[in-house]
Order: sequence, then structure tokens, then C-alpha cells
Amino acid sequence: MKKKVIVVGGGASGIVAAIAAAKNGADVTILEKNERIGKKILSTGNGKCNLTNLDFSISKYHSDNLELLDRYFELFNEKSTISFFGECGLLLKNKSGYIYPGCEQASVVLDVLRHMLDVFNITIECDAGVTSIIKKDSGFLIKANKEYTCDRVILACGSLAGVSNKERQASGESGYKLATKLGHSIVKVLPSLVQVECVENFFNSLAGVRADCSITIYDEYNAIGRESGEIQLTNYGISGIPVFQLSGIIARELDNKKKLHGVIDFMPNLEDEAFVEFIKGRINSFKGETVESFFLGTVNKKICSVIIKENKLKPTDIVNEEIAEKLFNASIMLKQFVVTIKATKGIENAQVCTGGVKLCEFDAHLMSTMCEGLYMCGEMLDVDGKCGGYNLQWAWTSGFIAGSFASV
Repeated sequence: MKKKVIVVGGGASGIVAAIAAAKNGADVTILEKNERIGKKILSTGNGKCNLTNLDFSISKYHSDNLELLDRYFELFNEKSTISFFGECGLLLKNKSGYIYPGCEQASVVLDVLRHMLDVFNITIECDAGVTSIIKKDSGFLIKANKEYTCDRVILACGSLAGVSNKERQASGESGYKLATKLGHSIVKVLPSLVQVECVENFFNSLAGVRADCSITIYDEYNAIGRESGEIQLTNYGISGIPVFQLSGIIARELDNKKKLHGVIDFMPNLEDEAFVEFIKGRINSFKGETVESFFLGTVNKKICSVIIKENKLKPTDIVNEEIAEKLFNASIMLKQFVVTIKATKGIENAQVCTGGVKLCEFDAHLMSTMCEGLYMCGEMLDVDGKCGGYNLQWAWTSGFIAGSFASV
């Protein structure tokens, strides 16, 4: 007999779960609390939808049970994603290992997925926020805009990333609450892939600057993360992909009451010894000229102005033996620009969340070990990845597995 499967949530993982279940012969309904499905897909990859990445490894992910991820990606990996979307009729483009739709439009990805929902006659109920899921001997009773019964439930409610406090309060029961009521535990949910606020007042002077550099995050004792790439300096602190990549660990460490600071290297192509020689030579070359001229041409002028001011120099000071040591120490900030981390910009500004329903409470097919017949997938699980298609890959992987096995 056909299994009756209800997918709670019509995001990336929920849609793929529904397609996989229906493809296996299940009678599938998606319950979506918003007015339409797949809304978040439209904003992924800056509207281009980075579907996956050929530079794939488990090291691109974070979870309290990271060792369990291998068993899922063995069933459905980046090559499976390429095959799946190819079968859906979507032409793909490889940009240095980053896989996009050929037209680089996220809206087309959603159109293709919606087409597949139609092909498999999947029922979609929007404005159907679920308020409770009750386990029955014969299956499940779900209360939303009306009551539904089914044999299997797939929770694909997503995380709270990008949702304002007001929206969170108005949306009713989150997937996390539904999961806990069914016996599951939650790793504290915190923002990831998000901007970072810093303490220093000089950021008002740096707003709008972009720089190719490296950044290392330290706690009181050790380096806890390092990334390179284009960093954006803002009036509140730091942003850009390198900062996003580090923001999950920053959020977790701040939640543990750790004091953090970042060290930005604006000249990462010069090793320390070469940099020292460069500065010494520059001091000799610029004797008799102004401090402003000394820094001119090294990095962005706004950064130079802040370095000059922070070291109590004046742009009009003359480079000579009297200020040589002070100027050398000031120049070190080109390689070691220290910023004090205050906070992240919060879940409402985050692209994904770190934390979620504990992965160790599921079997190799993403069925709950706490509640038979209950499956979960996507962002609501304690799995988050780096920028570059890794979070969508987890959505496709977990959705496909949950849908495939919930339907048999």
C-alpha cells in the first residue's frame, strides 16, 4: 500500500524530500507555513543558487556529531546532486568547482523543483503552520490549518536564520519545539554565516572599505580559526566571506563567555621577515617626507588614516630618526590590525544557524530513534556548513535520504 507522507516545511530539503518520497510511490503532502514554498532558495548564492561544490569534504561542516555525517554523504553526495538536477532537466555550470544553474538564476532552480512536484502530483498546502504533531499507533495526527493524518512525517522546518524576532513570535511553533515535544534534544541554536560586531570606535572611519587579507580569531590563549579573502569593513565591525566562515565558531565561543579578538593581515602576501625588511627600507626611503606619504600606496587610504591616528602620529609629521621606532611600530598594524569582537549580528541577519536537533538521535536513514516513523532533514538538524554550496548540499542530501526511506 502507498505510504502517506507529510512533509512539514517547503524549503530546499523539504521539497527534495517530497520529490524523493513521491518518486518511491508515496502519497505526499507538503505543509508550508508561509504563503509560498521555496522562498529562501531564491536568495541563496546572491540569487544565483550555488547548488553544491566539487571541493567536498566533511571538514567543510560543523556538528556536535560530525563523525556521523559520512554515512549520509555516502548515500547522496555532490555527484548525486548533479545527477538529481540533471534528471530534473536543469542545465548546470561549473565555476572553479562551484556548481550553479547554467543561467545562474535561483528562481529557475525553484521553477524546476516546482515542476517536479507537479509531475509527481504532490499536494502543497501553504499558510499551513503546524501547531502540533501527535504520535498515534496507526501513524500521526498533525494539526495545522486543519487536521491531517499520515503514516510518516518528515520535519523540514528549517532554522530561524534570517527570521526577525517579530516574525518568530508570529510564526507559532518552530520545528525545534515540535521536535522536542516528540522527544528530541536541541544543541543550542546560534547564528552562523553572519556579520560580526567589534568594539573599536574607528570603524565609523572604515565603513565601505574592502580588502583582500587574512583574519585570525583568538580567544585568551590560542588561535581558534583563520580565513582569507575579501573582508568588508563596516561602521559596526567586519563582514565578508572570511568573516562569515568564522562566525559560527565566534558565536559558539561568545556563548561560552569567551573573550575574542581578531587579527587582520592587510598584507598577507608578505611573510613576516620580508615585511620587516620592507618597512625598514621604506623608513629609510621616505626620510624627510610626511607620514601620510610613507603610508600612501600600501593599503586603502582609510586604513592608513586610522593607523596613523591610533598611533598618535600626524599625517604631516616628518619621517626622521626621532619617530622611526614609533613609525615602525605603527606599521606593524598593516600586518597585525587587532579588533575586539563584541557580538555577531544575530540570527535575524544570519544565512544559516549552528546547532539544532541532535544528529545522534537519528539512524543512518534519518529516522528518529526517539519516535518511529518520524524523519528530519535540512537546517533544523545540528549540521551547518561553510559558504560555497555546502549548506544546500546538506539540504539536498538529508532531504533525499529522509524522503527515500520515509516512503518505504
